[in-house]
Amino acid sequence: MEFCQNCGHKLNPGQKFCPDCGTVQKEKEGTSAPSPEPSRVKEVRQGKPSFFQSKGFKIIAGVIVVLAAGLFGTYKYMASTMTPEKIEVQFIDAVKKQNAAEMKKVLNQKQTELTIDDKAVKDFLAYYKKHPDVFSETIAQLKKDAGSLAVNKNYNNKKAPVSLVRDGKKWLLFDYYAVNVKPYYIKVTTNQSPVEVLINGQSVGKMEEDKATYGPYLLSDFKIEGKYKGKYTPVTATESVDPYEEGSQNLHVDLDVTGDRVEVYSNVGDALLYVNGQNTGKKIKDIEAFGPVPVDGSMKMQAVVQAGSRTMKSNEEVVTEDGQEVDLEIPETDFNSMDYAGDAAYYDNGDAGYSDSSDSDTNAIAQVVNEHYQDISNGNYEDAFQLFSAKRQKQSYSNWKKGVEKNYQNNVTISDVQKVDDHNAVVSFSLTSYDRESSGDTLVQVWGGKWNLINENGRWVLSKPEIKKLDSYTN
Repeated sequence: MEFCQNCGHKLNPGQKFCPDCGTVQKEKEGTSAPSPEPSRVKEVRQGKPSFFQSKGFKIIAGVIVVLAAGLFGTYKYMASTMTPEKIEVQFIDAVKKQNAAEMKKVLNQKQTELTIDDKAVKDFLAYYKKHPDVFSETIAQLKKDAGSLAVNKNYNNKKAPVSLVRDGKKWLLFDYYAVNVKPYYIKVTTNQSPVEVLINGQSVGKMEEDKATYGPYLLSDFKIEGKYKGKYTPVTATESVDPYEEGSQNLHVDLDVTGDRVEVYSNVGDALLYVNGQNTGKKIKDIEAFGPVPVDGSMKMQAVVQAGSRTMKSNEEVVTEDGQEVDLEIPETDFNSMDYAGDAAYYDNGDAGYSDSSDSDTNAIAQVVNEHYQDISNGNYEDAFQLFSAKRQKQSYSNWKKGVEKNYQNNVTISDVQKVDDHNAVVSFSLTSYDRESSGDTLVQVWGGKWNLINENGRWVLSKPEIKKLDSYTN
């Protein structure tokens, strides 16, 4: 409570004059309100600055402007590198410099059916280097495509082997342009099997049948090789194909792996042909042309006739040229010493037999063994099976066939024929068999022993084997 400083009259708070005596009341020391600081007064007068007026905002805004300008510049640059004209120029430059890495950048990677690897692209570039006329045609086509795409983005020349196309977007922002190349397919046929096929130096596997199709491939000069592993010599055939000359995506190649062949003759048609001392299982009268054969002098041919326990042989002839006529003549004196009859009939067709009935029987008995293994070699499985006795044919034909299907050659040498009586006989022999393994190797097995034969319904048939494996190896 306050009082008048003059008369002591009671005053209301903050009253400047005394109502009783009128004295002006003085302010007491230490009670005056403090004066505001100048900065505070300014702050109260102007108010606090906003975020958009701050220094931090100005920095952030500057960074955004710089980034936006950079992104816009990048966009414009990328757009300029992806025009049809730019892709056309890059293609031409890559061909001139034979630059596989640059070419891969402009080829249409969306062609999922094609494998665009370094080897394929290098072959593609090499094709243009070898064929400048085709390169000029391609440049003209790409220029035409670039001009059409500048007017119509949906333009697409589907007929040209090499063309410029728009195929969607890249990174969702830019039109995607690329060089589109039609794929090529190669259909190969051959006259032997199995044949290993190589295309431009790379193996594409073995043809187990007489035809197969390979691809797709980029444009290139195609070199197709076929390698056949014959029984006596390997054969290689090579064909080249220029897709532009063929004018088609589907290329056809015929590989002739016949190799060198010879004509074989003998005065005894039923004689078996021996090559380098090994029985081929083939009668000379059944051979039209024999091959493929080496013509370097490493192959010797001979005709052999088995007559009971005796063997008659012709001269040996050396193979030295393709188409050679090999005449294997068995001396007449050999027949005369064995009382061989029917010379005129036998000498060209082998239809006659020995005059002595026992010799005729032993020859027929030996021939059953020879024919059985020859039929297996030639794939005549039913004929080979029919040479078994009725009792032996009770086994499963399919199981028996499965066990011999890999076999492609049997060389039989008969050492003895014993006719026990009119119903039983024994043939002693040795056998070298050749089986083709799935790995491509050949399993060679050497056998020895004898077959017991019986006479059923007037013909000799195989009854019971007594054969052992003597050796085996792979080559």
